[in-house]
Amino acid sequence: MGQYEKFYGRIYNWFTAGKSAGHKLSLLRFLYRYVPYVIAAVYIIMLAVVLFVKNDMEAFLRIVLVPFLSFVTVTLLRKVIDCPRPYARFNVKPLIPKNKTGESFPSRHTFSAAIIAMAGLYINGAAGIFLWILTVIVAVTRVLGGVHFVRDVAGAVLLAIIAGILGFS
Repeated sequence: MGQYEKFYGRIYNWFTAGKSAGHKLSLLRFLYRYVPYVIAAVYIIMLAVVLFVKNDMEAFLRIVLVPFLSFVTVTLLRKVIDCPRPYARFNVKPLIPKNKTGESFPSRHTFSAAIIAMAGLYINGAAGIFLWILTVIVAVTRVLGGVHFVRDVAGAVLLAIIAGILGFS
């Protein structure tokens, strides 16, 4: 058994063994599924505040275009690189079932959360910090769920930070 199988085996066993296994797994799946919706809702509120309350068209265009163009770039990058997902490369059963076998690097959900967090920092420090906390949850749930490697989410965060620095400076 390889290193990754041992690593993920410990994660899998922690979530599936013991009296609280059902609760732990339910929480993981809940966070995996719904935190991205919270991030999207905060992003929409942020857009509305910038456009209608602050009436700042330049900031509005930046927080629309930087994430959009970055998202398109990351989507194309994933298709070109086409890294296999953990369960496609190793003999592991993911805690979050998924049918896709490739396009693992970088994690697009993590990237999207992180670039929105960078937009949040550009608009309002507190919103940005809150969004970064949610980004960490997105990244961690993708690794714990077995659908991404640590490198996939770390790479996504790094790319989002670079895109955010370039786009929001």
